[in-house]
Amino acid sequence: QGRNVVSASPYRWWLALVAVVHSTFTGDPAGVSVERAALFADPLLHIMLVIGTAFYVARRFGLLASALTSLSLAMLFPFAGTFMPGQPRNDVLAAVLAVWSLLPLLTIGSDGLGKDQLNRSYLIGGVIGGFALWLEPRGMVPIPAGVAVAGLAVTFLTRKDTTADDNV
Repeated sequence: QGRNVVSASPYRWWLALVAVVHSTFTGDPAGVSVERAALFADPLLHIMLVIGTAFYVARRFGLLASALTSLSLAMLFPFAGTFMPGQPRNDVLAAVLAVWSLLPLLTIGSDGLGKDQLNRSYLIGGVIGGFALWLEPRGMVPIPAGVAVAGLAVTFLTRKDTTADDNV
């Protein structure tokens, strides 16, 4: 009969992909590959997050920002502790998606980006954020709420005063 599953599927798909790749390269049976996937999936996801984010940040903001971001992602506790081997959980993939949903918002002040390019990166960030909400709704709700509050604050703080008399 099995048991009820109350979590979304993408993280299980990630574990299955790692297990299939392991089985393909080692020839181990499926059960052994799934056990190994549970050990390697989260650290592999963490390595991919650090490297992918480093390249993105280096391209958009420079090498110093990339180095600081990489160090932060690799060493800041408790974020880095989320990617422990042998403890597969949905919130690991949701944490990766949360980081990548916020990165496009940081390109607001970037030089050399056209409006279409910015809109496309915001759309991609929103879609990634939607997947993060799908995976871990309780933990990810504060992120779009914080983005909305920050957007309202920026709008309020940067608006121009239109009530001043220019004829005086």
